[in-house]
Amino acid sequence: LAVSQGDLPLSAQRLQRISGIRSGDPYTSRTLVDLYSRFQDSGYFDSIQIQPKIDARDDSRVPIDIELTPAPRHSWRLGVGARSDTGPRASADYTNRRLNTRGDRLHAQLTLSPALSELGGDYRFAIGDHQRESYTARFGAQHEVTDSSTSDLASLGVAYSTLGSALTRVLSLDLSYETSSLGGDDLESWQLVPGAAWTWRSGRAQDSGAAAVRAHATVKGSDPLLLSDTRFLYLTGGVKTRLPLGPRQRLILRLDSGAVLTEDFDDLPVSYRFFA
Repeated sequence: LAVSQGDLPLSAQRLQRISGIRSGDPYTSRTLVDLYSRFQDSGYFDSIQIQPKIDARDDSRVPIDIELTPAPRHSWRLGVGARSDTGPRASADYTNRRLNTRGDRLHAQLTLSPALSELGGDYRFAIGDHQRESYTARFGAQHEVTDSSTSDLASLGVAYSTLGSALTRVLSLDLSYETSSLGGDDLESWQLVPGAAWTWRSGRAQDSGAAAVRAHATVKGSDPLLLSDTRFLYLTGGVKTRLPLGPRQRLILRLDSGAVLTEDFDDLPVSYRFFA
């Protein structure tokens, strides 16, 4: 396996992990398709050219040349618009696809509006197989104003995701500090919140013309034993179904639900409450 990647190279170890193949693996047409898909899905490259050298095979081994053109390292996006729930808004989005030769990534976004302003970002560590798992550190800050409340939230967190063909699982741990004013009552709280989330997609969810189902569930909780100010259990779940009705018609059905269990609702942070 010979790889040429132009400027801003990734380490040989990272390229090997992206490829997912080793010398001596069986050679099939499916191997080439999977190899192309893995490099494309990595997000590091604008173009991928794979050339098996069948005529140069030696002792039943087929050399494979791969020529990679790196995608732009930096990506910026600016936007303006309006939504019925937040009013006029402006946004900025930045991505650094390759912070180092290991392939770590940084993403940050800013949204400003009269009702909701947010600053957030995540640092994704290039560890392991990018198609099967990911490790992320994240941060966020939020200021929200509604008819009945005002709240400010700052958070830091980490997450570990495992990615399957149909099921995605995310384990997380978030530390947050929140101040809010609701109905004349002021609330201040620190929370250390472990959580788990699952998303399941039917096998043909990527085919826009086929029937598909997507289901998700989230469990989060906190307790004074975790040095948090409030004990609660936060649950959400939902399902979305897409049914084809004709060549260009589809019926989309969606159901979402949530619940919070706590001993004292008045002490529950605003960010973990449901509002009609």
